[in-house]
Amino acid sequence: DPTDKKYLALHSAPGVSRIQCNICHNPHASDTPGLVNPLAHPPLVEGDCETCHSEIESAQPELSMAASELCLTCHDDIAEKLTLKSTHSPAAEGECLTCHSGHSSDQKSLLLLPANKLCLECHSDFEDLIMKQGVHTALKQDDCISCHDPHGSANDHLVKSAGDDLCFNCHKSLKENIDSATNQHPAIEEMSCLGCHKPHYSKIMPLLVDKQKLICLECHDDLGSQAKAKSVHLPFLSGQCGMCHNPHGSSKPAMLRGETKMVCERCHIGIKQKLSEPFTHAPAAEGECLSCHKPHSAENPKLLIKPVSQTCAECHDDVDGQLAVKNLHTPVKLGRSEEHTSELQSH
Repeated sequence: DPTDKKYLALHSAPGVSRIQCNICHNPHASDTPGLVNPLAHPPLVEGDCETCHSEIESAQPELSMAASELCLTCHDDIAEKLTLKSTHSPAAEGECLTCHSGHSSDQKSLLLLPANKLCLECHSDFEDLIMKQGVHTALKQDDCISCHDPHGSANDHLVKSAGDDLCFNCHKSLKENIDSATNQHPAIEEMSCLGCHKPHYSKIMPLLVDKQKLICLECHDDLGSQAKAKSVHLPFLSGQCGMCHNPHGSSKPAMLRGETKMVCERCHIGIKQKLSEPFTHAPAAEGECLSCHKPHSAENPKLLIKPVSQTCAECHDDVDGQLAVKNLHTPVKLGRSEEHTSELQSH
């Protein structure tokens, strides 16, 4: 309403006549009365141009002081951030208008461009990176400021939080799993997330700093020689430690992903099916796989802890003496048997 007193006061303020209407107003629609752009600079919307400018009536109004000082007269929270350990160069040098518009924008915080595109204006080395597979989801979604503060931080690289707290801001379910695990991976506390993961991009998922096996052997160097044994568990040989172990923590021994039987049966489908037969070997039926087998490697076939005959004799001591005779049945001598199940009842 051109007769409204507030309207007249705002639009007759010094300098307002020099501004195009669409700087303050959306020409089509808005959530605010008067079609005012909710993202416009508040002093502009209030017609208070003299908050920032001097010589309003001149052809070229100037800022009343340098932007580095002017902006901080209102944005004292930013002023405080600029005293911290790590500061963003444009902010520290008072180049506020490198990133922000002084009047109005279609972006939050009066940004000149969408945040991702604005960051890439300077950080152009990330432009090709975000198109690759294996990019951190936050970076892929152009959300740099989910991790980095654009003005200043007490932490290196402008990260918002110290240590793993930054990661757990998004990875909440992982944090819950770690906290509930009774057997947590010590590396998380000793090395932090970045001991194993890269923050932006990796060719090895999930953002690993190296091949999974090599990362694990950095600490578990005693396992390296086991890969040279006569019988090596395929996941261990191929470096897929995470197939059996949860790398962050578990409530199972050795950080296993579940009960031993469940972990083994995920790959050994044939044995799982056999355990439905009428008669089963007690250790196999009860999931005591490790009573006969080693988990990583062994000098005996099928990852057995001892040769077959000795393994069986560990429990079946009643037949132990019979195995020492000169004329031994060849299948027994060679340790051939159906270890897990049979359709015949044992005697």
